[in-house]
Amino acid sequence: MKFLTYLFFTCLIFSCKKSLDNYKNTEKITLPPYSETGSFTFGFRYNGVIWTVFGQHYDNSGLFTTWRKNGFVTSASPSANGETMIYADGRMTIIKDEKATTDLIAGFSFVPTAPFITNYYLNENFPGNFVMIDAIANKRYESHTKNPFVMQVTKFEKIDSVFRILSGRFSGVLYNKENNADSLKITEGRFDAKVTYR
Repeated sequence: MKFLTYLFFTCLIFSCKKSLDNYKNTEKITLPPYSETGSFTFGFRYNGVIWTVFGQHYDNSGLFTTWRKNGFVTSASPSANGETMIYADGRMTIIKDEKATTDLIAGFSFVPTAPFITNYYLNENFPGNFVMIDAIANKRYESHTKNPFVMQVTKFEKIDSVFRILSGRFSGVLYNKENNADSLKITEGRFDAKVTYR
């Protein structure tokens, strides 16, 4: 019985960490099309390079380590002052020989106000922000008050509706948190998802 238990856990541990190399698939990365259907897409260009949700990241936060598929998640929760805050984030991970060569996390937050189909100008202050984290270079870029980031919500079915679709476009400049001379120009941004409650 002890042997079977040992064998089970050994197989479980080794099955969790599978060989992964998606480097050859990077030429297939394209921007998702503009849509307003709740298709869970998120993408843009940064300094001309395509970013979109892609690949898997290595998760060692639990009892067993494993590769987890990246996705785009949009959620809503009450903020400290009682307003509804929207959070959204996704991740791109390019792996070569089980080592991440690119690991970029991007996301935004804002407080929706009526009319919901409108422009939001995001900066580093509450309630709106756009952030991009380079986990390999250990850099954090975000929107800034000196050049507010523009996010245009093109469709928003209210959070208390059945569909809760949130779609839009965005563009602007993100600045390195430690060095404002280091920046990323974001163009052709688009997102489309369904909002869930936290």
